[in-house]
Amino acid sequence: MIEISSKRNEKHVSIIISDNGGGMDQHTMNHLFNPFFTTKEGGTGLGLSVSYRIIKNHGGVIAVESQAGAGTEFMITLPIVDG
Repeated sequence: MIEISSKRNEKHVSIIISDNGGGMDQHTMNHLFNPFFTTKEGGTGLGLSVSYRIIKNHGGVIAVESQAGAGTEFMITLPIVDG
């Protein structure tokens, strides 16, 4: 199951994406945002590294919490821009 939620304060908006899948071990988490690192057969290893760069270029951060066998949660936090 994948769950997506969001929260907002005066300066930031956060998007939380979580699942109840197999989770990740510490080695995988240490390399998760590195270009060309993948755990998928046939994967390019570019998806999360490109996402990381886009989020960072917009003044945001992406964080991940995971535990093997217990699922994973990504939190993307971006600044709110007055416009």
